[in-house]
Amino acid sequence: MYDLSGKIALVTGMAGRRGIGQAVATRLASEGAYIVVADVSPRTGTIRPDDQEAGWQGLESVVAEIEEMGCESLALVADISGSARMAAFLASSESDYVTGLSMSVSGGLEMN
Repeated sequence: MYDLSGKIALVTGMAGRRGIGQAVATRLASEGAYIVVADVSPRTGTIRPDDQEAGWQGLESVVAEIEEMGCESLALVADISGSARMAAFLASSESDYVTGLSMSVSGGLEMN
């Protein structure tokens, strides 16, 4: 549908298994974007019991899912809530993937 090859997307709010961020990240990856996933914690504070039973590991699982699609991904633990924190994060990051950022999408809501 869209060709996002060569684009880099930062998707936040990613540690949840059923969140909007996870859905957006996998969709952008399916369109060819390199995905940088970020959350304040590598795992959600309260991983649901059924997600734990399924082996869900937060950011690590999101990256694995994207890589299983044949796409590249990078997980970052960072609190980038608010524009000041986002600006500080971008200024301090030495990753080429973050400095070449094409888009930023905030997930952060978990769907049941």
